[in-house]
Formats: sequence, C-alpha cells, structure tokens
Amino acid sequence: MLAQVLNTKGSASEADADRYSPMVKYLKDHGCEHIYTFIDSASASGLVVLLWPDKKTMDDAAAKMAQDTAQISSEVGVAVTPNAVYDMVTEL
Repeated sequence: MLAQVLNTKGSASEADADRYSPMVKYLKDHGCEHIYTFIDSASASGLVVLLWPDKKTMDDAAAKMAQDTAQISSEVGVAVTPNAVYDMVTEL
C-alpha cells in the first residue's frame, strides 16, 4: 500500500462537502482505496491522504489526474498540489 499526500487550499466548510463528490468519485473509480482529509478551517488549508493498493494503480491514476486536475479543482473550488508519496504505511 502507498500513501500519497496532497496539499489543499480552498473551502473548508462542511456545508460544501457535496462539492467534493466529483473528486472522490474520480479517485475511487481510478483505484484509490481510502481518502483521509485534514483541514484547518481557519485557513482553509489542509492535507489529503490517498491510500493506493500499489504503485502501478497510483501511477496510472496520476497520469490521468494530471490531465484533469485543473477541471476537477475548478469543480470543487479547491487548489490541489502534490506533496509526497510514502511506501511504508502502518496502522498502530
């Protein structure tokens, strides 16, 4: 399993959660197994952690996401910037 971390900047309101549906559906349709969000509501900045089953699935989705990131970000009103990928994921 791989953890991909993304930085986000945009709306932090729970009332806007429905706007994230297109991005969540897109990621799940492309093999993402889990999505965790960490948002500082005061600054509307945060982190998204995507858990992928393997590097190939993540890389395949990343190639497609690179084409569609601007559209997806526009749809949900959030800027998304890749941060890091971790290849050792452990639940303690």
